[in-house]
Amino acid sequence: MGKGDAFGLAIRYLEAEDLDELPVESVGESLVRLEGYVQQLEAERCRRIANFDDREGHNVVGYPSAIAFLKDKCRMTGARAKQLVSVARAARRFRSTFLSWKHREISTEQAQLLFRASEQLPDRYPDAETVLLEIVGDTPEETRQILDYWRHSVDKPGVVIGEEFQLQRRRFDFSRKPNGMIDGEFSLPTAAGETLITAIDALTPPPGEDDTRTASQRRADALEDLSRSFLEGTETPEVGGEKPHANIHVDLNALKGLAGGLHETEDGRVLSVDTIR
Repeated sequence: MGKGDAFGLAIRYLEAEDLDELPVESVGESLVRLEGYVQQLEAERCRRIANFDDREGHNVVGYPSAIAFLKDKCRMTGARAKQLVSVARAARRFRSTFLSWKHREISTEQAQLLFRASEQLPDRYPDAETVLLEIVGDTPEETRQILDYWRHSVDKPGVVIGEEFQLQRRRFDFSRKPNGMIDGEFSLPTAAGETLITAIDALTPPPGEDDTRTASQRRADALEDLSRSFLEGTETPEVGGEKPHANIHVDLNALKGLAGGLHETEDGRVLSVDTIR
């Protein structure tokens, strides 16, 4: 029996387990073990992609590149195939980082962050690799922060360019949907984004026992509260000689709670009388 057959048998053994018959603690423990196996498999796949790419195996099997081979034969998106080949090339160059990943001293996410750093600063990473692996942190979040500090210390021009890139890509877009909802999306530079998150968090206290809103709904309500607070504040700047405000057109019946008359926004979106009151 070949190695591939043994691997297939192991998968079928796991698939045959009746999970409902196992203690839930055992299922949790198996998830931890599986994550370790998956990480080892990912590291092994990386090793094989690196070997295939280095030996230009794609030419042998009739593909223009290793990326094209992975896209077609492994049914990957171009972005994923490109990422895997990029990581494989970095892993081949930076052996210590690869071995730390292979032996589960760092997670797959941490390894990807380190390999990305090696691509961004290929002249700096070799000298820093050993130290970075020693202080890599326990979580991907800690690793990201450590690498950010390292970049700031060795590549100040690159950091400035990165900040300028963020600034140029900042945006806030919204549109009015046919049903009256306002839909939107945004991208903010790090400092501006953290400012927004801090303000939203301050207006989003822990939910009470009777609060059935989702976390997303609570953040949406906090954004509304933040907007109202600004418009109603004493220091709100005037626009055209008056403070900015949302114009709602209503008639007397609407104020009494009777629908059917006039109760709409400035651009003609009809609001319920309950909302207006």
